[in-house]
Amino acid sequence: MGTIVHGVALNNPTVLHLGVLADIHVDCERPIYARMATARAGELNYFPFGFAEPVSIDFYSDCLNELDLLLLRPGSIPDQNP
Repeated sequence: MGTIVHGVALNNPTVLHLGVLADIHVDCERPIYARMATARAGELNYFPFGFAEPVSIDFYSDCLNELDLLLLRPGSIPDQNP
């Protein structure tokens, strides 16, 4: 189904719930970076557990549970501004 990564923004004290459409295993002892591309989505750069090189994956913000992740995936919500 996917993974929800919880984090805290340092420049704005906010709890983040980032949903990705893959089962990932993040090495929490190494840096994790998130960059917003739009108001609802962005790119997560992290080190998979047991690997030396980082990888990037798209994420969707404000995913509190599996239903949010399903609703935010591409094509599930029509664009309000075509």
